Amino acid sequence: MGGWRIERNDRRAALVPGDEATVYAESAAAAVTRHVHPVWKVVLPVGGTVCVAAGAGRPWHAPGAVVPPGLAHTCATSSGFLALFVDAWRLPPAAGALPLDAGAALRLLRALDNTAAEEGAGEAVAAADTGTARRGRVRPGEGHITPTT
Repeated sequence: MGGWRIERNDRRAALVPGDEATVYAESAAAAVTRHVHPVWKVVLPVGGTVCVAAGAGRPWHAPGAVVPPGLAHTCATSSGFLALFVDAWRLPPAAGALPLDAGAALRLLRALDNTAAEEGAGEAVAAADTGTARRGRVRPGEGHITPTT
């Protein structure tokens, strides 16, 4: 199954679906309102932090986060990021969202980058990496979607 890449106004996003996991990435910070996923979500900012607020708890910031299926939460990143969505039945249940320390987040990003070529996630990893050189600039109103195979 192929993915896609969107480029518009110095912002890139990519999605690479898989049989048991999907990778999504953006080159800029993003925030989403309260929502629920039926899958595990791992959020890995590239050079920034993620802020998660779940239930009545206070929001917390960390270099990465793991959010279990079915947990209503908000999520915001301070930089480009990569999000890994893993089918719920692949991991045991958990009670709440878990922060990842800088070392764990970096190890996960490196692992995803190292397997990107063989798994087809290269576009997603590149989209999240705000430090990489862009292949040309996209002018306002000239965004495009590029399928990946």
